[in-house]
Amino acid sequence: MCRLEALMALTQGQRLRRLQDFLRFIRIILKLHSNLNFLPYILHMGNRSRCIKIILISLLLPQLALAQPANGMRGTWYFAFAGIPFAKLWMAVEAKGDQQHVVTDFKSSGIVRMFKAMKTYSEAEVDADGQIRRYETTNKAENKHTLLRFDSSGTLTERVVEPEDEPSHRPPVDAAKVKGADTPISALFALPDRLQQLQEGESDALLMYDGQRLARIHFQHLGAGMMTINDHQVPVTRLALTRELVDGFTEKEKKRYAEGDPLLTVYVRSQDGFPIAAELPMALGTLTARWEAE
Repeated sequence: MCRLEALMALTQGQRLRRLQDFLRFIRIILKLHSNLNFLPYILHMGNRSRCIKIILISLLLPQLALAQPANGMRGTWYFAFAGIPFAKLWMAVEAKGDQQHVVTDFKSSGIVRMFKAMKTYSEAEVDADGQIRRYETTNKAENKHTLLRFDSSGTLTERVVEPEDEPSHRPPVDAAKVKGADTPISALFALPDRLQQLQEGESDALLMYDGQRLARIHFQHLGAGMMTINDHQVPVTRLALTRELVDGFTEKEKKRYAEGDPLLTVYVRSQDGFPIAAELPMALGTLTARWEAE
């Protein structure tokens, strides 16, 4: 029986509930566009949804790598909710002189794109010591641009956010608090040693700044296991991520945070610490992310 025949075989009440569930799913995806802006450097995707952002943070942030991203690495993270694809994030890492150049391109996909076009392009430059020197992201759907420059000591030397939020709505973050913080991209290069030293059950934290918000990302080692990837068993390490608001958040964002952040589980390859999957349980389904290398 084809899907159309199966749908027609349902009672009117059942079809109505299916439609209501679908519309509820669309609303959830659109809401996923309303809080953090952590990465759209992924997270700096403007106001993506905190759930998407948390996952992004997990992937691009801790890229949770026990080894730095390899030069020439390219691939895509595919995002889905309850098994329905809704977005993808492409990433490439290239060496330019003594710096690593990282580029990402995030966009909505599938049926969700019909309701909400999401597109964010980001790039960053990290020096040989793993220090972020430039971070730039453009949310094309929302016409928002962010540029951050740092010196070799990690001090913020330039910050451009267009359009800028009103200080009465979003309190500005003191530049002194930003010193030493990572951006969503530079975290790929900052966590290696710290993650490698963690034992099962132990935790650590990373300070993250996206140009507007400053947060502390806590990650805990949950133990090792196996995951099936393309019909192959891959040794992985599970990590749990949570966040702590530090500065630059609106009252609305603080209220949502007070309601409780969902626990994000990230799976990194034991071989090199690269994140290959993430899961975020929600009321109506699970938000997932899966990595596929080119």
